[in-house]
Amino acid sequence: MAEQIVLPFKLIRRSGNVKAKLANDDLVGLTYFDGLSDVVITGVCPSNPKHVRVERERDGKSWTVPAGLIRLIVKRKRRRRIA
Repeated sequence: MAEQIVLPFKLIRRSGNVKAKLANDDLVGLTYFDGLSDVVITGVCPSNPKHVRVERERDGKSWTVPAGLIRLIVKRKRRRRIA
């Protein structure tokens, strides 16, 4: 029987990804019309938090789009906190 070797890897947490995900959570649930049907923003992409996941209501097709582009489409600006 073979032995299993375990290497001491450390879990690295990147705070930048968490901040990007939290910054784009305000877009979830918004709807816009793309010319064919309504498109709903369903969530933040887990592999790239700077992208959001959208789904077309007519046929259920889903894809990811940069969050900045969605902000331009729905004309919402990111709110800045007052220090």
